Amino acid sequence: YEYGRNKATVFGEQSYLMTPEQAAYVEMNVQDIIAKISKDSMTEVEKVRAVNDYIVANTSYTDQTNSSPHSAYTVLAEHGGVCQGYALLAHSMLQKLGIETKYIVGYVGQEGHAWNLVKLDGQWYHLDTTWNDPVPDRKGAIRYQYFLVDDRTMAKDHSWIAEDYPKATSTLYNNYHDMDFSAQVGDQLFFSNISDNNKLYVFDIKTGKTKRVTDSRAQYIVYSDGWLYFSNYSRGAYLTKIRPDGSGEQVLNREETKDLFVKDGYLYFTTNELKRMAL
Repeated sequence: YEYGRNKATVFGEQSYLMTPEQAAYVEMNVQDIIAKISKDSMTEVEKVRAVNDYIVANTSYTDQTNSSPHSAYTVLAEHGGVCQGYALLAHSMLQKLGIETKYIVGYVGQEGHAWNLVKLDGQWYHLDTTWNDPVPDRKGAIRYQYFLVDDRTMAKDHSWIAEDYPKATSTLYNNYHDMDFSAQVGDQLFFSNISDNNKLYVFDIKTGKTKRVTDSRAQYIVYSDGWLYFSNYSRGAYLTKIRPDGSGEQVLNREETKDLFVKDGYLYFTTNELKRMAL
């Protein structure tokens, strides 16, 4: 700074998380992603879940990146980053979807942390995409423990300067918080229920009702052509299939199986090696 009797001049330097080229990359790719994951018929809740699912499914938490792990660019381009990058990308995606959102900074313990607030039907909710992403990364695992959360629940392990942000008091979406390894089939969301020993449950998106599908403990849940496939942790993590109505449950192998995904008419999974099965 420079100053005299009647005048002062202050000089400053500004650093940025992204270059102009990286910012343009984020802008272009967020538009493309939004076009792919959203439909006009989706509710705002479904759009928020689509943002959460995309970020969690395509990102691993890490600070070992080429560009700044704090930027939305790195989360998009390198599929890795830390909480700030997760939250900034979510902020950009939600804004493009026309959903009012805020970037929030706070703490988990003594560590700085960042997440989002989103506004639905006049109510604010917390969304922490970072904490919905298991560490270490687990293929196919998308959590909702920190999806549309109220202040009271969030404050159990997060802290922030409450007066700096709008209050979040609604618990309307708490039924999402027990979900792990979800797979959507029409208006039904099948998931591993973490509050009931990871048994397979179904949530009806339209009615908000939840029920158990089977007593089997299910992880890595996928759907194809009338069948749900999962790793059955009640039976040695063996590959198992079941109809969405709970009928026809059948164990398909006798090996510990994980990382299920469906592609081009095949079910892929990992035992001691990557395998595939025609569907």
